Amino acid sequence: MRETRVRGQVTTTEGQQGTRMVRGTRAGLSLALLCVALLALMAANLCMGTQPIPIHQLVAILTGADANSTAAQVLLSIRLPRLLAATLLGGALALSGLLLQTFFNNPIAGPYVLGISHGAKLAVAMVMVVVVGSHGIMSSWMSVAAACVGSLAVMALVLLASRHIGSPGMLVVAGVMIGYLCNAATDFVVTFASDTSIVNLRNWSMGSFSGMDWGDVSVITIVVLVASGCVFLLSKPLGAYQLGERYAQSAGVNVGAFRAALILLSSVLAACVAAFAGPVSFVGVAVPHIARRLAGTNRPLVVVPASFLGGAAFCLLSDLIARTAFAPTEMSVSTVTALLGAPVVIAVILKSKRRSGEEVQETAAPSNSFENAPQAYERTGTSLLQTRELCVGYGSKQVLGNVSIEAGAGHIVTLVGPNGAGKSTLLRTIAGQLEALSGTAHIDGRNIAQLSERELALERAVLLTERLRTELLTCQDVVETGRYPHTGRMGLLHDTDRVAIREAMELVGVWDLRSRDFARISDGQRQRVLLARAICQDARVLVLDEPSSYLDLHYQIELLEILRRLAHDRGVAIVMSMHDLSLARQASDWLVCVRNGVVLTQGTPDQVCCASTIDKLYNLEPGTFDPLSGTIALNPQSEDRAQEDVHA
Repeated sequence: MRETRVRGQVTTTEGQQGTRMVRGTRAGLSLALLCVALLALMAANLCMGTQPIPIHQLVAILTGADANSTAAQVLLSIRLPRLLAATLLGGALALSGLLLQTFFNNPIAGPYVLGISHGAKLAVAMVMVVVVGSHGIMSSWMSVAAACVGSLAVMALVLLASRHIGSPGMLVVAGVMIGYLCNAATDFVVTFASDTSIVNLRNWSMGSFSGMDWGDVSVITIVVLVASGCVFLLSKPLGAYQLGERYAQSAGVNVGAFRAALILLSSVLAACVAAFAGPVSFVGVAVPHIARRLAGTNRPLVVVPASFLGGAAFCLLSDLIARTAFAPTEMSVSTVTALLGAPVVIAVILKSKRRSGEEVQETAAPSNSFENAPQAYERTGTSLLQTRELCVGYGSKQVLGNVSIEAGAGHIVTLVGPNGAGKSTLLRTIAGQLEALSGTAHIDGRNIAQLSERELALERAVLLTERLRTELLTCQDVVETGRYPHTGRMGLLHDTDRVAIREAMELVGVWDLRSRDFARISDGQRQRVLLARAICQDARVLVLDEPSSYLDLHYQIELLEILRRLAHDRGVAIVMSMHDLSLARQASDWLVCVRNGVVLTQGTPDQVCCASTIDKLYNLEPGTFDPLSGTIALNPQSEDRAQEDVHA
């Protein structure tokens, strides 16, 4: 049975309460502001047009006091359906863009930019020409179905391109090219569409909210509200996924199912817009960024509703301008959204370039005295992590084979060896992020392969070497994702979670950074923040891949002291990889030497760190390992050759 560790009395400091209140107040104010703006734009859209409707008459019509006038017919039959459609479709487009930006970790990804809207438009145009030309009727549900097929087809092409294109910029270029191809095909279809019943096809293909009726609104309402509700319910895994797939998986997210949900929901939302309004540009790219800036956070519980409200307001404003700017001539709504959204996208690109060029200086972390440390665990032979004849690799290619190691409570096991030996692959398999080719790995006596994502997340935490690209996430936001396995469906934190977060951040000396933007701190500080994230997950097994990366010597020593205290005081089993043999030797209870796809040897640091073993492990032909000093010394012949090269 899993051991439960009891913390001290749960307390919340004034500083924590103040930070939560400030963040909550700004988020609440931003949502309230968006609601007020949305209501004001709704009133403006209903009152303004070729036939102005005074506000008192608007109220009379909506309350039924003036139901037979011409103004009432215009309002109820034309403007109100159009307004509701623009509101719902604008929110859908913004959510689709938010999902795509999260999925591709690309700030300028969106259904229009990646060509998904164009694929939906092409499918609807083709079905419209064929069906309407043959039968004269095309239902709203048929339009949505056709658009979904088209958007999913283009999404598949974009996903295929993303596997071969590493650059986010080139992925956008590929999406734009796909969009151009779909546009060319649509223009070809429209050119030969001569049936009078589809005379509005050309206007629709440019993007417009005109021509909506109550039947369309009913279909839009069902599709958009259901899909948007599903997106909101995904707020917790969305928050974890912002740190990347591997960290999301370590927090208990079923990445495969989550990716499928993101693809399906983003495609359905974009398809619904294309089916009724055609391709509407820049909303899906610009609005999520506006929502994040207004809310001052990237937390999905805030950004999802803010994006929906922002997208609705954005499209209502664009539609109002399109209808009234040159009345009675009506512009394409995409023209207006491009004029309003393109500057936002340009600003995002420029900001990304400035951020990538910034040099962040490391600031000293406060010293850690480890006060109030828990009572030390007895280091027993109980195995928390165990592998038996484990073979790891990718696909059918074996990288490392026949690995049998154990890590008991309170022990630190370190993998050492040259680059490419398979250390990271082994750690990813132990962490449950790769399937074993053969053999078994057990945590606390349970086979990792048989544990659910959440069960595994409660037992092990990870620290990876990959760099993270985040936007508007504070250091505390990042650490909070470590508590997701302990929270409910929506990922809401309780006082016990907040205490665990603070304890972990204080332990690694980053509590003072809690309100800083994670993207604007140094690499060493990020590494400590991510370590705090792993610690607050409160797992019994900690898997660390090169935890001392990006840290200077002072912080490397401090890190290893923290790891020793975690192991010895909290009974955590730590399995990690390190390149610095001297540090690994001092910090570890057990060393595993990996080379050429096999475990060369394993044992205590004193047993392993002998000249013959280390020379063989690293192929030290020009030098030799000194077990007393733990350093590498050049052989005399190598020194003579080096001096000859210098004189030459």
